[in-house]
Amino acid sequence: SLYDSLTPTHTHSLSFDIERNAIGILNSDRGLIGIVNLVNAAPSPRVQRAASFTLLQLSTCREMASAISAVGGVPTLLNVLSNAVASNMATDEPTQTITYNAITTLANLADNASACRQAISTSGGLRTIVPLLQHTNLDIVEQAARVVSSLAVNDRKQRDALLAAGCVQSIIAVYHIPSTAVSLLRTQEQL
Repeated sequence: SLYDSLTPTHTHSLSFDIERNAIGILNSDRGLIGIVNLVNAAPSPRVQRAASFTLLQLSTCREMASAISAVGGVPTLLNVLSNAVASNMATDEPTQTITYNAITTLANLADNASACRQAISTSGGLRTIVPLLQHTNLDIVEQAARVVSSLAVNDRKQRDALLAAGCVQSIIAVYHIPSTAVSLLRTQEQL
């Protein structure tokens, strides 16, 4: 198939008009659902990598965030990330790229729509995302921190869950926040 012939260079150098393609995908019979299904259960790592990259590109459009969530994109992405965590965060190229694409897509979704943040929370996203804060690939760690930050904004319940999950120290390490700033934040939180 076409996807099987793509090399990593081809996959990463794909450039297209996202809005035009997003409309085409939404108007097609199984377009977005098909992409989401390929992210979860592709016949090969190359197809999965290409599908995850396509979903990442689509997730940059605010309108697509809700559509991706509506067709089961959030649980699918969390499943991909859960598999990465279960494999002790494998460092082979296809797995790293797929993991990066999945966590970055989730970060885009969380940034773009409150319904997506809710879907991440109700799908057990924290259990999957918090371990990624310890990943060896700093790009993946940064995107995991982005998701966690989006979940915590203006949501006391999520902040409490994040504290209970023990991810504050990981975020501090990612962003190199001095301990005095953390103390100040805790003091302000108590006020």
